[in-house]
Amino acid sequence: MVELKRVAAPTVLEGDYSSYSAKWKQAYDAAEYDWNELVGVYETLDKIFIQSISGDYLTQRTLSDGSNPTVAAIISVNAFGGSVLGQPWSVLRKYFAVVRSEAGAPKLKIYKDGALLQTINLSDAPISWTVTTMKYYVSFSPDGKYILVDNVYDNEYAVFEGS
Repeated sequence: MVELKRVAAPTVLEGDYSSYSAKWKQAYDAAEYDWNELVGVYETLDKIFIQSISGDYLTQRTLSDGSNPTVAAIISVNAFGGSVLGQPWSVLRKYFAVVRSEAGAPKLKIYKDGALLQTINLSDAPISWTVTTMKYYVSFSPDGKYILVDNVYDNEYAVFEGS
């Protein structure tokens, strides 16, 4: 008799998102590490946990949930041996994003499977960044659901969520 084994369904590494919208933005102190690579965004009923790699540090910020969350705790662990300057793509590189200056405004260009999916004008509300600079770091969560844009000039970051 042949014994059949139950096999778990394959895990989806990347979601299927057709648009992104601003979830929130937050200012940070200039003494904090820049947000170079987004590792993950995890949400509970009342908190948001954001993990990023900046230089040699894995940083977890705990934020209260809401449209303008406040940083409740920061934990930095010196656990990595090299600097990373952003990861502007998802784990399988299905999604890619970059900030470009167009007509004097910073615009987040989001690509899916190599085709332009969406352009978000970062000078529009609720982000409202008006200064164009070369110092924007763009980073995807591995599954492509979240995009973090770090505006080093204004010491603010914004998170976008895919749906």
